[in-house]
Amino acid sequence: MELGSVTLFVLIVVSPALIVVGVGLLTTPVVLFRARRYAHLRRVWGHGVAGVRIPAAYRPFPAGLTYGPVGQARRCAVLLRDPAIWRELLWLPVDATAGMLLALLPPSLVGYGMGFLLLPLPEWLTGVGSVTLGLGSLPAEHPSLLYTLPVVGAGFLLLARYANPALLRAHFLLAAVFLTPPRAEPAERVARLTPREVEVMELVAQGRSNTAIASRLVITERAVAKHTSTIFAKLQLPPSDDDNRRVPAVPAYLDRG
Repeated sequence: MELGSVTLFVLIVVSPALIVVGVGLLTTPVVLFRARRYAHLRRVWGHGVAGVRIPAAYRPFPAGLTYGPVGQARRCAVLLRDPAIWRELLWLPVDATAGMLLALLPPSLVGYGMGFLLLPLPEWLTGVGSVTLGLGSLPAEHPSLLYTLPVVGAGFLLLARYANPALLRAHFLLAAVFLTPPRAEPAERVARLTPREVEVMELVAQGRSNTAIASRLVITERAVAKHTSTIFAKLQLPPSDDDNRRVPAVPAYLDRG
């Protein structure tokens, strides 16, 4: 089960404070990795649902970290020094607010739309002479009122029908504002690539497979795999399957400024 934005925000604030008593050494990495996973899901959904690219920019862990007290302390230090973690911390309450709006606005529009559609119904059926609106009633002396309200209601229903995709895209664009690293960060990471790694990354950005890259550069596929693994580490992409890391690697490379 995924934790919600508000829960993660509270845990991220509280857990590091518990490091001084030792408990935080165990809980902080777990909580911060949960936050990474939560942000990763938003990146996947943003790209798949709304076509919004949100680059990932996490610092890699040093090799050889243990799970003893010293290793956990180093792991906490690496995580807490990562600017991406603090961007996520700022983003989580915004995500909770935007998510609530996204969840409540379309049903509210449907409710108002149905209400305006049904308001003139008593007058049409009984000729009472008034139309109930909210806490009071509006005299139906003008026949046009009985036809204007359903038009307004239909407008609300149409807005509810087409607002959701726009709201989703706005939600992910807002997430991109908070989660995307400053342009200086990708540029600094790309600058660490060797000339050969730049050649490989250029071909990866063109969508070429390892086989095609090996053929183009006249090297073995094993050498290509080694180059891409080094590139992903220098671009600070979290460990994953190479094919999966190609997706965030391309925008991280192209957005170097």
